Amino acid sequence: MNKKLLLYGLAFGSASAAVSFIYLSTAAYKQSTVLHFILIFSEAIIIPSFGIYLFYKSMKTTHLNQFTIGRAIFLGFFLSIIMSSAVSLVFSYILQFQPELIASLIDFKTEMYKSQALKYKRSASDLKGALEKLNYSYSSKGQFISLLFFGASRGLFIGAIIAYVMKAKVVKN
Repeated sequence: MNKKLLLYGLAFGSASAAVSFIYLSTAAYKQSTVLHFILIFSEAIIIPSFGIYLFYKSMKTTHLNQFTIGRAIFLGFFLSIIMSSAVSLVFSYILQFQPELIASLIDFKTEMYKSQALKYKRSASDLKGALEKLNYSYSSKGQFISLLFFGASRGLFIGAIIAYVMKAKVVKN
């Protein structure tokens, strides 16, 4: 079970990381809202949901008597954390070996914030605070923490929904 959990987590985490890399390297600079939505939604929801579903399906066929709702949710939680860690590793790699991608993304977002600040007549202190948060969020620590918490909540939520739909056993005492 542990090998299967690690295998599915790394496989679908790598797929999410590849989509994240594509987004960071090219799509973030394009003005297509549909492209932004598709890439972010697929990296955050579609690929992990598909991974959790396939893991549950494999678990249900091999260990039918152990496919309880609590165990399924717990394993979906860990599976999603493994996926998020894989995406975080790719982000750390980019930050270490291709920092110009992150710097150009920060510059792109900074210009976007400045244009919105002028549009909505925000104060300079509001803009400065937003830019400080932006710089922290694209640090290695900031990305790891945000991806880990997002992965944990995603794993619990999606895992519970998929386990319920797949009719996992409910153990009653």
